[in-house]
Amino acid sequence: MILRFAALALSVLLTAPVQAQDIIAIGDSIMDWNGAQSVPAQLSRELGLPVDDRSLAGARISTGFWDRMAGLDIRAQLGGDRPDILVMTGGGNDIGTGCGCRAGCAEAAEALVTEDGQGTLGDFLGDVVADGTQVFVLGYADPPVGGNAFSGCIPHLRALAERLDGLSGVTLVPVRRAIDPADLSLYDADRVHPSVKGSAVMARVLADAIAAAP
Repeated sequence: MILRFAALALSVLLTAPVQAQDIIAIGDSIMDWNGAQSVPAQLSRELGLPVDDRSLAGARISTGFWDRMAGLDIRAQLGGDRPDILVMTGGGNDIGTGCGCRAGCAEAAEALVTEDGQGTLGDFLGDVVADGTQVFVLGYADPPVGGNAFSGCIPHLRALAERLDGLSGVTLVPVRRAIDPADLSLYDADRVHPSVKGSAVMARVLADAIAAAP
């Protein structure tokens, strides 16, 4: 009886996840798109772990009071919670919608993360990391061949990504190599958001980064 119990206990240990993780996803429409097939939903299946998805289309890093109350402030989506792992997108609407991918976008990117790691997003991530959370920021894919509404923002989004990549405790997860601009099946019909297939690719890249983290 004792041997059978020990064998059962060993079987449970071998089939259980290596380490259960508390994971929260926040962000904008890139994270939120595709409902039950969104990036967080597919990430959960990739990892075999629950992911608390709080992302919302249209969200920015910084908004006014009423948008913040509606969940459209990405920082407020996390609130005071500090999970083991935070996965997020953010900055695209601050730069794209905020300045229209025209004049002023460089200043918008600078306001999010300065070269020395400060700014609205930089300060937020610094506080989260200081509390012991591992942060994984999903980068933005390049526009498909032929461009999209955010094509003019690409230099500024890349500058933002470079600065995020330099933040201590933050892992930038780029998708530029995984999302081929020539493969339109990876994009939604609006040419901005990921298709279900595109969300799956992003989730897989995120899962690989989380698995590879120390």
